[in-house]
Order: sequence, then structure tokens, then C-alpha cells
Amino acid sequence: MAIGENHLQQGKNKPPGKSVRMRTKVLSFEEIDPFIRFPHPFDLPAGSSLPPRAAYDYRLMYIYGGKGSIVIDGSPYEAVKGNLFVWRPGVVYRIIAAPGEDLTILGVNFDFTQTSNSIGYPIPPENEDRFNPDNITEIIDFSDLEGMNGIIFLRGMQTHERLLLDMANEHTIRKRFFTHKIRGSFLLLLGDVARHVTSTYTEQDETGHKVDLILKHIREHYDKPLTNKEIGEHFNFHPVYINRLLVKYTGTSLHQYLINYRISLAVNLLQNSGKTITEIAYETGFKDVNYFSKCFKKTVGLSPKHYVSAARHSWLP
Repeated sequence: MAIGENHLQQGKNKPPGKSVRMRTKVLSFEEIDPFIRFPHPFDLPAGSSLPPRAAYDYRLMYIYGGKGSIVIDGSPYEAVKGNLFVWRPGVVYRIIAAPGEDLTILGVNFDFTQTSNSIGYPIPPENEDRFNPDNITEIIDFSDLEGMNGIIFLRGMQTHERLLLDMANEHTIRKRFFTHKIRGSFLLLLGDVARHVTSTYTEQDETGHKVDLILKHIREHYDKPLTNKEIGEHFNFHPVYINRLLVKYTGTSLHQYLINYRISLAVNLLQNSGKTITEIAYETGFKDVNYFSKCFKKTVGLSPKHYVSAARHSWLP
């Protein structure tokens, strides 16, 4: 079974009304601020099914146990343990439990932003013939992750069971700060979902492993003059391929990733080591102190000298 395999389909529902278009937002994934309305487990008895319906907010469903199928926007998907689904508001779906198999699902009703957080109660789905698209809370078009804009179907997501169970438990017990804990868990889950939908199983299993090795090499040799060519020769990859891998899996070029990593080390040393700026520059792989200062200011917003001064006046942790 393909871990991380994903399928993406664009919605085929009727065009949204005016108020739905007004609620449609274009965001980058970095801008999300999810509102988790209702994390909950639920069971569907063996051989039973729910009628075609649509939700007014986003739906995430993880198959915790049993067997069955979920028909989303007219397309059937296997519902077995480990499978995870995410779809937009307004998409018609139907859940069916297989004969002799109770279907247990961990579900999350949510929005990607806080726009409709005044609706704190769980919004029930509506049967298809009664659904009013003008009541949809929001629809997000991700500018940087096309794979998040359609139906998401992922296999082999068992490692996320604990997160979902903890979210449901926190929502039930409702101790202090439970919303913060739920939101933190859900952001972690969404981050992994976003990684999966930008890769296939082959990439996740093979290419992703190559990237892990490259990043490990950088962390172990950051103080040396690393280049695309040097890393390419070390791994027997073309330098252009090295850079493409880094951009795809980290969002930055090799050059920028290396600078960011070196600067993060320099920040720690400036705060805690007592070494001079020059010593730290060379220790973190910069062979020119002026270039180090330029990169540091561009990344942190302060020159190394001003950063040290600010730290000494105790407004930095």
C-alpha cells in the first residue's frame, strides 16, 4: 500500500453563489490560522450508510477501524484503516460501512482561518437536496499548494492516530488551554498532509531519502565551503538536480538553506558562547566577516553587533 499516495480532484459541484465567492480567499499555506470546530470519533454500523450530504465547513476524516467506502464528489474511495481524507465545504459525500464491518472514523470539522470562529458549535452537514451553498463558512484557494485545493486522499497515515485521538480527548475534557493544544496538534497534522500532497510515494520513499542525506551532509559539514558541485560530486548527482531537490523539499535553494542554517547556529553562539563576532563567523563557515554581517542582518534584521548589544540589554531570551 502506497504510503503518502494522494489523489487530487477538482470539485464538480454547481457554481457557488455570490456569498460563497465573497468567502473565497487566496492564501499561501504559511498564512493559515485554523479554527478547529469539532474533533470527534464516530461509528457507522456494519452494512449501513449515510445519505449524500455536504458540509458547510472543511472536513478531515481518518479511518480508525473497520472497512467501507467514501464517495466524494461522485468518486468512490476505499475506507480502510490508515486512509485519510480532506475535502472542501459544499462537496457532496456519502459514507458506507461494509457488511460485517463497523466503520470507525476520527473526524475534524474545521476552517483554515479564524473568519467564522464566532460559530463555535459543530455545524451539522446537510442532505444534498437541502444544502444552501450561501451558508459556507469559507473556501480557500492556496496560491502555493495546488494539491490542497481539491479532494485529498492519503494512505498509510497511521502515525497520526495519536494526534487525532488527543484532539478529540482534549475537546471532550476541555481543561484550560485545550483549544491551544488542539490547534497545535492540528497544525502539525496539516503540515504533514501538505508535505504528502506535494509528493508521490516514489518521491517520498526514494527522493525524500536523498534529501534527508543531503541535509545531514550540510549539517555535518556546514563549516566547509559547500557548493552544489561539491555536494553533487559527493552524492553522484548533477548540481542542478541538487538545487531542484532542495527547492522542492525545503522551499529554498542550497545556497540559501546553507546560509539560514549557519545563521541559526551563529545566533545561538552570539547569545551563549562569549566568542567574538569574527570567531563565530569563521566557526559557522563564513570566510568573510563582512559577508557574514550582511547575511546576518538580512536574515535576523539586526547586524551581529547590534544583536549582541540587544541581547545584553535583556530584551532577547
